[in-house]
Amino acid sequence: MRTESMRWTAGTRAAVFFGLAAFFFLAVAPAGASPARFTSTGDGFVASDVAGLPTIVFDDAEAPFLMAGEAGVTPNLDVEFTGSGGAVECILPTGSNVCQATTFGLDSTPFSILQSWTITSVNSPAIEDQFTLFITMLGATYQPGEVVVELNPLVPLGLDTSAVPGFVWNETFDPFVHVEDVSFQSSFGVTYDFLGWTVREGDTITFRVDVLTGANGRGAPSFLVGAIPLVVPEPGTAMLFGLGLAGLVVGGRKRE
Repeated sequence: MRTESMRWTAGTRAAVFFGLAAFFFLAVAPAGASPARFTSTGDGFVASDVAGLPTIVFDDAEAPFLMAGEAGVTPNLDVEFTGSGGAVECILPTGSNVCQATTFGLDSTPFSILQSWTITSVNSPAIEDQFTLFITMLGATYQPGEVVVELNPLVPLGLDTSAVPGFVWNETFDPFVHVEDVSFQSSFGVTYDFLGWTVREGDTITFRVDVLTGANGRGAPSFLVGAIPLVVPEPGTAMLFGLGLAGLVVGGRKRE
């Protein structure tokens, strides 16, 4: 009877340990869903599309909502970056791996945009090092149903960026995080879901946007951008936290 109890306890410990480890691994693993659609109003993204990403819950009662945007365009920004204009956007016609700098010739043809943003200035004392930069809204030029953001884009083979000399391409895309804004939840019952990145001053991020229709005389889509002085825990940190909890459970079981 004593031997059976010991075997059961050991099996339970292993199950709890690996179960919690798997849970925390899944909690910080990248999302498999692709792409992310804007809501019908263009304000944030469809929650189910971004639900699998590493998530940080944000309430501006606890941390300030900071203004971010293209350097030199809007004064008094908390965070400034370069690269949001057409000068450094790699625009790819469907099926092509050769960048063009404008949407010329794509009036009725779907196309993709590879965006490259470099954080040039952080002007808020609330940000000491890393922070989260995120897309809050689609600009007015395009309708929400026309534009999606690829969460797991394929890397274009043999990408030719020569037509866009300012475009920064490291042959990879930066992973997204999910910013769940609950600032209006208690008052209006509304939660906003944003896509962002963990960055610091000097970082460059690249991502891909797809236009499902055509340009129809328009340039590339624009976005409103915000920032918060918070970051999603690193996957290793979250994993260690999860394993620590598993150890507590195992230890508790052993003492019992």
